[in-house]
Amino acid sequence: MPICEAFAQIEQQPKIYDVVHVKYYDEEPLKLDIVISFPDHGFHLRFDPWSQRLRLIEIFDIKRLQMRYATSLIGGPSTLATFVAVYALFGPTYPGTYDKDRGVYTLFYPGLSFAFPIPSQYSDCCHDGEAELPLEFPDGTTPVTCRVSIYDSSAGKKVGVGSLMDKASAPPLPTGSIYMEEVHAKLGEELFFTVGGQHIPFGASPQDVWSELGRPCGIHQKQVAMIDFEMGYAVFTLVIS
Repeated sequence: MPICEAFAQIEQQPKIYDVVHVKYYDEEPLKLDIVISFPDHGFHLRFDPWSQRLRLIEIFDIKRLQMRYATSLIGGPSTLATFVAVYALFGPTYPGTYDKDRGVYTLFYPGLSFAFPIPSQYSDCCHDGEAELPLEFPDGTTPVTCRVSIYDSSAGKKVGVGSLMDKASAPPLPTGSIYMEEVHAKLGEELFFTVGGQHIPFGASPQDVWSELGRPCGIHQKQVAMIDFEMGYAVFTLVIS
């Protein structure tokens, strides 16, 4: 998903997504992810800063968001996403990994991972970075998910918290896609599209751009403030953008 498509969906559903935070590294925009966060819903979207395509969905508050798998629900305020519940719903898998420094055990499925906090007094339950499945503590309790990661599984990578988060990448583009078409800019003259061969001179009208490139995939209407100044019989309009 391109980031423009995400913004379009947000704008179409303002009652659902009424609080949205956009985060990026202002000093070096291409160094870190562009993050669209939904604090009221407990998740955020991470976009690759170069391609601006979605690479990772992170659910950081599973009590605010309910997930559906087949006909079953997990998460939300009524259904705790415990280790035993996740294991019973998604089925057996290979043992996960235990990050001793963070005190987090991560269980992996294709394109999906669940992170569980492990209290320090029960860290011995995870031997050599692994644990017996399903994971239950000696007192009969089981940990509750603290983070869910959803990502493209085609590369076969395991994505989780910490450094494992960086392994997520946007899915491959379809063969023949021109999403990342190379464009050459001639300063003061024009833009040249290397695949389609179009030349767009600087100062071209919207109609000229449309005729050369075709229908746009999206249109953003900028809000402007209009201030009128009346001087004698003439009226001047100042547009503040």
